[in-house]
Amino acid sequence: MTGRSALATVATFDTIAEAAVVQALIEGEGIPVHASNSGLVGLDWSFSQAVGGIRLMVPGEHADAASALVAAYRDGALTTTDADASPAETGACPNCGSTRTEAATPPGEKGLLVLMTVLFNAMFPTSNRHRRCRDCGVVAAVQQV
Repeated sequence: MTGRSALATVATFDTIAEAAVVQALIEGEGIPVHASNSGLVGLDWSFSQAVGGIRLMVPGEHADAASALVAAYRDGALTTTDADASPAETGACPNCGSTRTEAATPPGEKGLLVLMTVLFNAMFPTSNRHRRCRDCGVVAAVQQV
C-alpha cells in the first residue's frame, strides 16, 4: 500500500441510525470515516448480525482520536448545550437522571415479535419507544415531546 494507510475499525453498530450519528461525530472532527456494510444493512436490517454490524473505519493514523470519540459517545460524556432541555428531550433516565441510555425492547414485545416471526416467517422491526438506563437498568417508555 504505497501512499495510503490501512483502515482501522473503531466501532461496530447494529443500526444505521446510531452508526450515522457516530460517523457524523467523527467527521465533525475532520477525520475521514467509512461505514462498511451500511448499504447491506440498509437493504435489510436483519443482515446486521450476519455481517457483523456496520463497521466504522478510519485511516490508521486517526484510529486513536476516533476511538476516543466513540468511547466518549458510548460513555455518555458528550452532552448537548441546551441547559433548559427536559429529561424527555435529553433521553435522561426518569429513575436516576443519567443520560447513558440505549434503545430497549420490552420483554412482552420481544415475545410477540418472536411469535410473529415464527408464524409468518418474516422479520418485523422493533420500535424505539423504550430506553434502558445503562447505570440503573430501568426500562422506561420514551415520552413524546
